[in-house]
Amino acid sequence: MAQKAIPLVGYADRKVGAKPDRYKGVAVIGAILLGLFCGIVARILVPGDAFRHMSGPKSWLISLGLGLLGALLGYLIFTVGLGIGDTDIFDWGGVLSALIGTVIVLLIFTFVMRRRARTPS
Repeated sequence: MAQKAIPLVGYADRKVGAKPDRYKGVAVIGAILLGLFCGIVARILVPGDAFRHMSGPKSWLISLGLGLLGALLGYLIFTVGLGIGDTDIFDWGGVLSALIGTVIVLLIFTFVMRRRARTPS
């Protein structure tokens, strides 16, 4: 007598697949908003960052770039490295890991830029 396999119910049987084309534009907007949010919050949390004297559109673009890099770093550290978190890279469910990654990226950029400013050319 052959035994039937018991199907797994819950998170283990979910398949990660490609999203339909209609959600790609929404994903891009979500990534931009997440990056901007994390970049701004990280610049508030880190006192004396290398970009503190900037203002206007340049400051917003720096915050956006830092936030996107930080979200990618947070995804790599927490989801890929540690196995915890969401399977989407730029998703609001991973805002904490994205914020931690953005703070790390901002501290690295600040360290490198201050180091380059001290070395004589």
